[in-house]
Amino acid sequence: MILPDLKLKFTANKQLKSYGIDSYQHCSNKEHFLNYPYSIEYQFNSRGFRGPEWPSNLDETCWCIGDSFTLGMGSPYNHTWAYILQETIKIKTINVSMVGASNDWMARKTCEILEIKPKYIVVQWSYVHRREFSTGKYDESRRIHNIPDNTTEQDIQNNIDCINLVESNNKNTTIIHTFIPKNVPEGHELSFKELIDKMNINVVWFDQIDYARDYLHYDIKTSTSLAEKIAQSKYINI
Repeated sequence: MILPDLKLKFTANKQLKSYGIDSYQHCSNKEHFLNYPYSIEYQFNSRGFRGPEWPSNLDETCWCIGDSFTLGMGSPYNHTWAYILQETIKIKTINVSMVGASNDWMARKTCEILEIKPKYIVVQWSYVHRREFSTGKYDESRRIHNIPDNTTEQDIQNNIDCINLVESNNKNTTIIHTFIPKNVPEGHELSFKELIDKMNINVVWFDQIDYARDYLHYDIKTSTSLAEKIAQSKYINI
């Protein structure tokens, strides 16, 4: 098996009707939740990632790394940006995402995937405060955020360090970086973008234009906009 350790045991082979904050009890807008027009099911493959089983041939694939925004919290699977990107660029996408994922986790998983020299990777980085300061045997036990007394500047630097780690381990893969909406606290958006723009990396910026059932994550309009921006960026040959 390729990348045998790339698994999330706590979601392997599960089928769920609700997950995380995507429930009437935990959603941000109960009226929106009740009026959401689409049916949702969370189906996880044998590796614990949302979506179908991975194909045996991973040569011509685009790996999509992220947190619950990439998983598609509150949306049908065919509304996720990874799925819509696949339909847009006509290249198989592999969704590697975890609810509550830290930027450290994304960097670590991306570096693992880089070992097999994939053609494309799109990383959607999370909130800059999503960091790890504990160790655990399994990835899901490391999801502890908001390090006490850390400043926003330190959190931003950690995100940049994660990006640099990924780029330094790259051998011959096209890596595209994106960032979830409102990933930095209000007032830091411009300075963060300026720092990223100076890094000389492949970046696609986008805005949130709709809401999923839980009224936090985005839905099909935002996912479609992002997929189109990636396709139009010319970073991927289609």
